[in-house]
Amino acid sequence: MKKTLVITILLAFWIAGCTAIPSPNLPSDAVDAPSRTASIAPTPSITPSPSATLSPSTPTSMPPSQIATPVLASTLIIPTLQAGSPAKLLSIQMIDAKTGWGIQEGSYELLRPDSRLHLFYTWRPEGYILRTTDGGKSWQNVTPPTGAYSPGGLFALDVNSAWASDNLPGSINPLATRVWRTTDGGQTWQASQPFWIADWSEFYLPTRMQFIDRNVGWLLAATEVGMDGYILREVLFRTMDGGNTWERINSFLEDLGVCGKGALAFRDATTGWYGSSCVGGGKLIIPFNTIFAEGGLQVRQTIDGGETFSAHTIIPMPSDLQRLAATNPEMDCGENRMIAFTPEVVGIEWECIDYADRTRYKYFSLSTNAGHIWNTWEPAGNEYFLNATQGWRLLSPGQLQQTTDGGLNWVTLKTVSWENAQFDFISEQEGWALVSSGDVTALVHTSDGGKTWEEIQPVIAAP
Repeated sequence: MKKTLVITILLAFWIAGCTAIPSPNLPSDAVDAPSRTASIAPTPSITPSPSATLSPSTPTSMPPSQIATPVLASTLIIPTLQAGSPAKLLSIQMIDAKTGWGIQEGSYELLRPDSRLHLFYTWRPEGYILRTTDGGKSWQNVTPPTGAYSPGGLFALDVNSAWASDNLPGSINPLATRVWRTTDGGQTWQASQPFWIADWSEFYLPTRMQFIDRNVGWLLAATEVGMDGYILREVLFRTMDGGNTWERINSFLEDLGVCGKGALAFRDATTGWYGSSCVGGGKLIIPFNTIFAEGGLQVRQTIDGGETFSAHTIIPMPSDLQRLAATNPEMDCGENRMIAFTPEVVGIEWECIDYADRTRYKYFSLSTNAGHIWNTWEPAGNEYFLNATQGWRLLSPGQLQQTTDGGLNWVTLKTVSWENAQFDFISEQEGWALVSSGDVTALVHTSDGGKTWEEIQPVIAAP
């Protein structure tokens, strides 16, 4: 009864409208460490963006009973951004020294589930797609005509080509969605044909998008399922024509699992990895010797482009887990993050929990030869690799480290006051990072491989 009341109240707020919450401005004098006492910037004036005009089309991947009357889920029309205001970046993807893409925090808030295993909704600000052509100093708002966007719903292939799938918040009963694509750096966007989510979905959130060329790409999305307690489930879509049409090729009803916290990494049109973690949800409590029957963690792999994940890769068991084999405790293991840094270099962050004493064992495993050999270490949670040898991470407490041998050895470059970092390098010398301390985030740039960093104060460019 209480749970139903909470949802009813929150949905009432959603219907009434969204309330903006100002975020702290970036500090003006921080280089290695963002200031904790940044001033609050005034809320800029906003005007509605124009609505998108979609040509009627028949969604080829919908069930036959729905083709005649497809229902496209409504999307938000987000406010425009004021030129000269601070760019509040959530993520970046730099393509070269000048051009890159990013996601900016929205000036509204979106009603959606805040975790994978409960009924409650939260307001979370996400929204704009930005593009820079001056190395991150200024960012133009290139958001598609409608929709609110999160980092998992944007993929940029090069300076001009990108795809974007918008969030569909709770309470709107989505049936179909679409993916926007641009080939001119976001000046114009074209909507894909609507494609079917599921007739039982009450929520849609893109969690991972990846293209290997201009034609072939995948979209992994979380949908909320009401038939077994409003739990997030994963659905995998694929396009073979550059994003014009999308087909659902796999889901939790097939072999993506039941936990709704999926990760995805493809190396070519047929081969890729998928991971899903139930850790913490108490759904899969399995004897240790069953999980590691082959001497390591079995990571699901596809060799048919994602239609099935019947194959698997084995990550050898770390030494501290090997010591548990004799006691055969009940455990749960899963993958939290997968990144295809290059076609041959893939990183997987994973963890196990021993339910006997609630101990968590966390790891980051890197393969530089497409999954044949793995190197594993205790994760920092933000490992980034440019290629098979060069990588960076921020190790608590504030140790900025670099590896030049694929993670076998790490060297501390300097001590910083950053608490979190997202790295993005385009060469062994030049890179960017979104770093944070407390609730303040800053964009920093290096031109010497991370030895020194200069803060950039990004602003919104004029249209």
